[in-house]
This record gives sequence, structure tokens and C-alpha cells, in this order.
Amino acid sequence: MACRTFRLRNLFLWLLCAAGTLAQAQDYDSIMRFSLANLKSRFAEMPAKEQAQRLELETLRYPKRQEAYYLLAYTYSRMNSEEAQKMPEMTYPMTLKVSQLLEKVISIDSTYNGPLVVLDVYSKINSEWSSLALKYLAEEKPDSARICFNESLKRGGINPAILQIHRHILDAIEPGAFLISSGDNCTYSLLYLQFMENYRTDIRIADVSLIGTSWYYTYLVNHGFPHYHVFDSLVVESYYTPWQDTTLHFDGMDVLAEATYGGAYIGQSGRIILDLLSHYGPKKLFYLVHGSDPEQNFGMSDRGCIHYSFVRFEGENAHCEQPAIGELDWQILENLDRAQTHDRSIQRMFDLYVHWFLYYLYSRMPDEAHIVKQEYARFKTVYPQKRHPEFYEDYSTLIAYFDEQFKE
Repeated sequence: MACRTFRLRNLFLWLLCAAGTLAQAQDYDSIMRFSLANLKSRFAEMPAKEQAQRLELETLRYPKRQEAYYLLAYTYSRMNSEEAQKMPEMTYPMTLKVSQLLEKVISIDSTYNGPLVVLDVYSKINSEWSSLALKYLAEEKPDSARICFNESLKRGGINPAILQIHRHILDAIEPGAFLISSGDNCTYSLLYLQFMENYRTDIRIADVSLIGTSWYYTYLVNHGFPHYHVFDSLVVESYYTPWQDTTLHFDGMDVLAEATYGGAYIGQSGRIILDLLSHYGPKKLFYLVHGSDPEQNFGMSDRGCIHYSFVRFEGENAHCEQPAIGELDWQILENLDRAQTHDRSIQRMFDLYVHWFLYYLYSRMPDEAHIVKQEYARFKTVYPQKRHPEFYEDYSTLIAYFDEQFKE
């Protein structure tokens, strides 16, 4: 009887511990879900400092779980610079703290498969250090900026294959042109090439997400970018401007400029791009990197172009630029196949490039079928299909189309 009582007591204690462990796991999961939603929301329910304290406790309770470190890094990043206008408030110690937390994620496992706020781990490391570098450049502190870029490179944030792709983008643009870029991996790769490698510094580059901030405006004008005639009024007026979907007519292409905020407004970035085109378009070439956030450029970049092409504005004309495939493209493609990345944000850019490559071949069918056949055969040799690009459903369709066209 005593033995049976002992066994029942042990069973009860085991069930109690199991229930406690399960409750803790459920509590952890609920905290992760709430933290992720809070970071993604435009109107946070919990202040960043309070959320950081909760996540710090979770990293102590579960030191081998990546998600808490990743979300904690993003939370401290928000404390370092809550929005683009506040980037000048970034500090080196906080940037280092964010980077070290992200590096902790990598030390647990080189691949992070948890949910993303925006960027994956390696891209976020680069974004943090490069943002601080840009802040220092705006403050005329080039040595400090150089330190930040070197930190990003040392800590795995800068990807050589991504840099090579962006060298190719710069090579496709005429001297003295203006380029509107989008996305941290794009903008900061271009900034790195110009500042650290002195590569194609004749091109004036502006990021579409930052172009409406006062500190970035001053930085651009001080570095040769044209004055926005509309900017002074933007400072005192509402962020949004009433707008109706309007087709802008250019020779060779009609561009639909959409009201991308609530179907009735455009934001600051859209107004500034329109202002730059109207005042400087007849004098200078403007390029808009395809794939940028349509809310920030009133949908223009998603009209009539494919990825890794540009909307090219010259005077009264606009058309899609699709640089012809050259030897550099083959080198990039081969490097992509060899490049090892555990970062989904970077892999997306790889996928964009491969998709562009195939789509360019497709655009030349059937008129140049005999040449495309040779290039597609080389494509399959250089870039064997170990994986399909994750973000484009028509990738397999394109492959099937070429295989059918060129079957023996």
C-alpha cells in the first residue's frame, strides 16, 4: 500500500511538472506572438522598453531559443531609432547591442527559421551598422562611417554576391544620372560601393524611404542631389496629399501613378519624386529601381517593368531599361549558385536576379530563339536547379516553357 501511494505521489508530481513545463512553453509562445505583432504594428500596444524587459527574461529562461533573441534585437533597434526621421539619434553602443543579439541568434544556429519582423538576421546586422554609417556620413564623420561598414563586413552583414549585383546595377546607368533606390539591402549596398570602394560616385542616389526626412534632405543636397522644390511645404503640411489615379503619358510607356494610401492619397515620397521629375527630368536621367514599395512611389515602379530593370526617365520620355545579358551576368549567376546564404532577405534578392535573367530570355522569344537556346543551355549548366526561387510562382512555368521549346 505504501509503495502504491509512493508511486501515485511521484506520478502526481511528474504530471504537475509536465503541466508547468507546458504552461511555460505556451507562455513563451504567446509572448513571442505578441512581441512580433507589437513590432509589426504601426501603433504599438506596449512600449519598447517594457517589451525589451519581457524578452530579456525569456532569453534567460530559454537561452537556446533563437526567436527571443531576434525579437529582442528588433526591439532594441526600435529604441535606437524608432523611425527614419530619428536615425540621427542612433548610438554606437545600442547598435553594437543589437548586432550582438543577432549574432547570438546565429551562434545557436546559422539558419534562423522563425517569423520575421522585416529583415532576416544577416540583413538586419547590415541594416543596423549601415544605418549608423549613414548617420555619421550626414554628420560629416567619414572615419566613423568607415568603422561601421567594416563592422558590418566583419560580423557577416555584407554579402559579396549582393555587392556584385549592385555593381552591375550601377554599371547599367549613364554617368551623372539620379537613382531612386529602395530597401536596406539595395540602398546600403550602393552606399557601401560608393563610399568604401569609390565606385560610380558620379551617380546621385537617394533612398525612397528616407527621402522625405529633413536630415536626409540636408545630407543629399550637401552631396550633390538636387533641391526638392516641394520640400519646404512638406515640412509644414500634412504627410498625405489628395490624389486620384493618374496615367502619366510618356513616349513609349504610360505610367499609372496610383493613390496608394487608402485609394485617395499619396505620401511625401511620391510628391517628392513627382517634383524631381517635373523640375529636373528634362535635364537629367532619372532611374527608379523596380521593386520598391508601391506605397512610397505611387505604384510607378510596378508598371511595365520586370525586376532588376529600371523605369528610365529622360525629358518627356520614359521606358523600361533591360540591360542585355553580358559576361558579368554569367559571373554573377555562377556566384549565386556557389554563394551560401542562410538569410531569407538575401535569398530573395538572389531569386529576383534569377527571375530577371529567365524573364529576359523569355522576352526575346521567338524572334531570337536560336540565340536564347544557347543561352538557356548555358544557364542550366551555370545555375543548376538545386532550388527554385521561393517568391515567384512563374519560375517553374518559365523553366517548363524553355524545356518544352528546346527539347531534343
